[in-house]
Amino acid sequence: ATELERAVGDRRDEFAEVLAHHAERAFALSAEVRAQPDVLMDRARRALDRALALGDRALRREDLGLLASNAAVSAAALAALGERATPEDRARTALLEAERLRLSGDFGAALPAFGRAIELADAAGRADVAAWAHLGSARVFVLAGDFDETPITEFDGHLSEAARLFTAGGDGGAAVETGIVDLERYWASGELSVMLERGAALLGRARSLGDRPREMLLAARLVGAAGVSGQRELADEYLGIADGIAASDGLRVPFWVRAARCQLHAVRGDTEAAIACQVRLHAEAVAEHDPVLEIATLRNAAENLLELGRIADAQPLLEQGLALSVRMGELWNRTELTADLGVVAAELGDHDRAQRLIAEARELQRATDRFAVAFVCYSAGRVHQAVALVPEAYAQYRMALDLMSRTEYHVPKSWMQLRTIEFLLRNERLDEARREFELAEPFLDGTIGDVGRRVAAIRGALASSRTPG
Repeated sequence: ATELERAVGDRRDEFAEVLAHHAERAFALSAEVRAQPDVLMDRARRALDRALALGDRALRREDLGLLASNAAVSAAALAALGERATPEDRARTALLEAERLRLSGDFGAALPAFGRAIELADAAGRADVAAWAHLGSARVFVLAGDFDETPITEFDGHLSEAARLFTAGGDGGAAVETGIVDLERYWASGELSVMLERGAALLGRARSLGDRPREMLLAARLVGAAGVSGQRELADEYLGIADGIAASDGLRVPFWVRAARCQLHAVRGDTEAAIACQVRLHAEAVAEHDPVLEIATLRNAAENLLELGRIADAQPLLEQGLALSVRMGELWNRTELTADLGVVAAELGDHDRAQRLIAEARELQRATDRFAVAFVCYSAGRVHQAVALVPEAYAQYRMALDLMSRTEYHVPKSWMQLRTIEFLLRNERLDEARREFELAEPFLDGTIGDVGRRVAAIRGALASSRTPG
């Protein structure tokens, strides 16, 4: 390719956006001045074609700003075309709107919108559009489904239909993307070795296809799974893959790797660095209008603040995150946010409210989300500990650890063990504390920062049979 051809190729997206903007402006002005019907129809057609093409590109990049503007143009042009619009036009426009609702966090409206897109795509004979709508539905279920018997069946149905349609249509890359969403069942169950094994196989498929964007998505999703299972080197490897592809190919860094980057500080024990990273990422999420990332950063920052005992700093973040979760109809974080607020209430001396919040968290928890179920027990232990209900606190801590033992969330479990060990030492239950520390130590060894200091204090206390400071 000549230098000019390479320059044009590098700016193809920019040129497409410029042309789409002019097509939209011509259509909008024609509508405002009530241009002749043939002129208006011609310009509406051009605007719709450009908007649909750009909307598809925005969807693959999960660029909400670009997607929202082109979904709006598509809807306006479709309305202007009226009966001249094709069934394909209607199906593709419906998909853009459904994805706009999903990415903006309106899960309650997104699910029926995807259902409408599937109907229109089937009527238009656009199996590819139907496949993306099925995949979008499955993504909504991950974040907002109750996951009792009916929703999990619907999730499986949408996912399997998306995979079937993508495979039949010869879109191997999209079929890989369907597999990425399917990994979420193993995250929920805590079967992280299965998640990592299947994720590695999918990553190999993406590489064999030369599909670098999907390779990046897979690496990004596996960073957190490797990190919380205690495989720090593997987490760093996946982080390097995702960052490297994003930088070299000019791609947007995915949600998962951005959140995991902050949590890896916590995995290493540097709680303060994790908080600083999450505060910065929250500002980016607000600027990008990414509500799912907003909730994640609010929750993660608040929970790290709670670990440092900074109750007053954690409370407003938790309240903001919970309000956003309720408004969106989101359930991925709501159980933990509610339980965290129970801990805050207990630390502030309002034990009755703390107990109500823990009870509410138990009602919210999804049985398939094993971490959430264990986390509520752990939070209940902290609530009881705050008012010196020693047997009750230990019973809840013990239950949380037993539940976590059925998962491979080894690092989060070690954090729960750390607090349990400190609790046991304060209550002079040295033998139990020593046994628990022996189990936790492999995942706490080498930690730095606040966690490292706590581990050192426990080692000293156990060595001298004294309670740390």
